[in-house]
Amino acid sequence: MLDGIEAVFFDMDGTILNSLMLPPMVDKKFFAAHGLEVPKDLTAKFYSMSFTQSMELFQSLGCKGTVKELYDQWISLAHKLYTEDAEVKPGAVDLMKLLRERNIKTAICTSNARELGEAIVKSKNLSEYIDTVFTSCEVEKAKPAPDVYLKAASYFNVDPAKCLVFEDSVSGIKSGLSAGMHVCAIYDTFSAKHDQEKRQLAHYYIQDFTHVLDGTYEKLK
Repeated sequence: MLDGIEAVFFDMDGTILNSLMLPPMVDKKFFAAHGLEVPKDLTAKFYSMSFTQSMELFQSLGCKGTVKELYDQWISLAHKLYTEDAEVKPGAVDLMKLLRERNIKTAICTSNARELGEAIVKSKNLSEYIDTVFTSCEVEKAKPAPDVYLKAASYFNVDPAKCLVFEDSVSGIKSGLSAGMHVCAIYDTFSAKHDQEKRQLAHYYIQDFTHVLDGTYEKLK
């Protein structure tokens, strides 16, 4: 899987972290602070939205404040949960160590906020293995558009065809593919119902990162 690869890009929530249970918890506290209940279809509305765009959605749903104020409020509520409760998936750190030994560039490419991405890198002691963080807030279009991955490849001056993306969601997989990169889908409880589609799209599939290390990953294309 790593032969000929010069850069590896990791999605964050659901990919390197078991964390997708956290945003709904934060949303509940966030909406309650604004005297509102969380809309039942909120998760579906998030598809292909950056974190900033999500705050614009919250504003349209009646949350009071500027987008920046809402952004800061959500981050404040989420920070402790992410840094203390979110667990790094098995094999992720060992894979990152291997990538560093091979001088392969690394980055987190997330639709979440930069502040949380950087907090995760620091709190989970990943600074030695992750070169930088990119977010969909910093590009024109969020996943499934390729923008965030193309920005990462451009930053490292690496041909997209020599990049490998790890993603847990259909949207993220499509983003990596649209960027012209190799894509490995990873299992996550919250996207398990989409596993068939993930396998149809991706080049590889893993249950966790130990399968990359021991060579037991599924090669799909």
